[in-house]
Amino acid sequence: MAPLGGSLGNPTFRTYNAGVRLVEFEPRPAAWQIAFDAALLEARAGRLSPDSLRFPRYEPPALLLGAHQRWTDPVPDGVDLQRRLTGGGEILVDSDQFAWSWVGPLEGDLRGRIRSSMRLALHRLGYPAEDDLSGLTLKGRTVCAIGETSEKGSSLLQSFLFIASPPCAPLKTISLFEAGGGAAPSIEEIRRIFLDLLVSDLGLSIESGRSTNEERALLAEKLPHVRSLDWIRSVSDPEGEVFEGADGLLRAAVRSAHDRKRIDQVRFSGTFCALPRTTIRDLEEELGGVKIEETPARIEDFFLRTGAEIPGLSAGDFFTALSLAFMKQRISLSAAPDPESWKKELGA
Repeated sequence: MAPLGGSLGNPTFRTYNAGVRLVEFEPRPAAWQIAFDAALLEARAGRLSPDSLRFPRYEPPALLLGAHQRWTDPVPDGVDLQRRLTGGGEILVDSDQFAWSWVGPLEGDLRGRIRSSMRLALHRLGYPAEDDLSGLTLKGRTVCAIGETSEKGSSLLQSFLFIASPPCAPLKTISLFEAGGGAAPSIEEIRRIFLDLLVSDLGLSIESGRSTNEERALLAEKLPHVRSLDWIRSVSDPEGEVFEGADGLLRAAVRSAHDRKRIDQVRFSGTFCALPRTTIRDLEEELGGVKIEETPARIEDFFLRTGAEIPGLSAGDFFTALSLAFMKQRISLSAAPDPESWKKELGA
């Protein structure tokens, strides 16, 4: 494996190590965009890529599910369905919206500062956006969705700013067009201000560059899977009889063992972000065969041992969702009293 800074078939690769590479492409379908994000994240985690920034444009329009989101509703006509790598809820995007993806180090506060640059850019444009767990809000509604995930010390940060009002947009969102009373800045203007802030306030050195041979090979490897239904429908309930419990951002679907006291299989879903990417699947495997009363200690130990982070959720939230699922199971198995029993007793 070549070290960071080595020759990877890209003659300008060395110049990226002092800053951030800006990778440009024409508009592409959602599957290509997601696969390229996955390629960049894996390559950077393997020290095959520099820190990278890009501004993806989605054509045709696409409904992007969050990484851990379960989806059951129909998709609007003419809209692709795709699942992104980062958490959060569904987002309807097209080429009229402003999106960016950043891949860089997981350590330090750089991710938070880049996120703040998006908020400051909106303030400069006259939109007093406020921070929220899932992005930026205006008038109590989401105007910019921000999601994150990580892999082996590298982070993927994604942002989707709603400039126009796409058809069938999620009800809890608002566009800059609506918030500004019919006026909205152009994608080019937002991009210029955002980049200026990254350079002037964060001191980043941003230089245009190309994708590497290794990144293109990873893209070709990942694209068929990302296009498949296995990927798009990857968040689903266990087969068989399932009981569910929900606690805020989190939903647990549980299939219990024969003794009704153990977890046979569990699937967690919701609109949360998980760092690293494998956190939820690893936790689900950890809980297989565990008695419900043993789950608090097992979940607490899992997060302490792995160092995994899920902003907005605690170990207790996972136990609560599991407990609610088992409570529904007990209720379904309990025998309800016979409302006619008093008549039988009198007759006796």
